[in-house]
Amino acid sequence: LGTPRSERHPVQVPRAQWEAFQATARGAGLSAAAALGAAFGEVLSRWCGGEDFSLNMTIANRIPATPDVFEVIGNFTQPCPVPFRHEGHATCAARAQAFAAA
Repeated sequence: LGTPRSERHPVQVPRAQWEAFQATARGAGLSAAAALGAAFGEVLSRWCGGEDFSLNMTIANRIPATPDVFEVIGNFTQPCPVPFRHEGHATCAARAQAFAAA
């Protein structure tokens, strides 16, 4: 197959467009992060033929075990597989809401 390669393609979304996206997400009962994750899931779903799959999302999990836990340096993230399912969700918005609820 050859040597794998990776490229970055940075894009900066204009403020007005980002604010409109956030407002649309809020109108659907979603955070901007959930809407972006669901949009990414839609793209992957198209590429893999509409099959169900899981996205490995990273969540912050800094448990307040001591009062000064936020002064501690370390990796407090945790992988969390989130299912992306088509079954029972006829629209993109319904899939996004199910994704956010998972």
